Amino acid sequence: MRLLVTGAAGFIGFHVTERLLDGGHEVFGVDNLNNYYDPRLKQDRLAQLLIRPGFHFQKLDLADRRRTAEVAIGYYKRQPACFVLFFHNYSTFLGQPGIYIEDLYVDEAFRRRGFGSALLHYVAKIATERGCGRLEWSVLDWNEPAINFYKKLGAVPMSEWTVFRVTGEKLTKLAAAGMPR
Repeated sequence: MRLLVTGAAGFIGFHVTERLLDGGHEVFGVDNLNNYYDPRLKQDRLAQLLIRPGFHFQKLDLADRRRTAEVAIGYYKRQPACFVLFFHNYSTFLGQPGIYIEDLYVDEAFRRRGFGSALLHYVAKIATERGCGRLEWSVLDWNEPAINFYKKLGAVPMSEWTVFRVTGEKLTKLAAAGMPR
């Protein structure tokens, strides 16, 4: 199962994350790494988690008014069954904000039972309530079951677009390059 742990570098979050990883779960940890107590303790805990397979980390302050992302978690009989992580973007073509779904996940045991549809309907409702012009997400081109599912919901593949990405060392190099003279 994929799970989100807030305060992952704190005392409790660290130990919860370790147990979840030991249980074979994939964990997405967030923490603002504040100085509530010695930040070196949090850095040391985080270093231990970052070498563990299945752990992903994002420095994030959930209290920050500049909302970075939102998460909705679906439960079945008090057990997490699915989640969707999304954030706002902006379309210059439409002249309106939109919502981008970064991740939609339904645990294997709960697939083909309406959880994915429920999450998409939920985010679509938020998008319309907030005056968004569109809802977008990406899917791997080999994931035929997901592609067919999305098409049944009325989604249209954007075949004329190509996604570009810069990460890691190349991102650092691009940032350091500065403006041309």
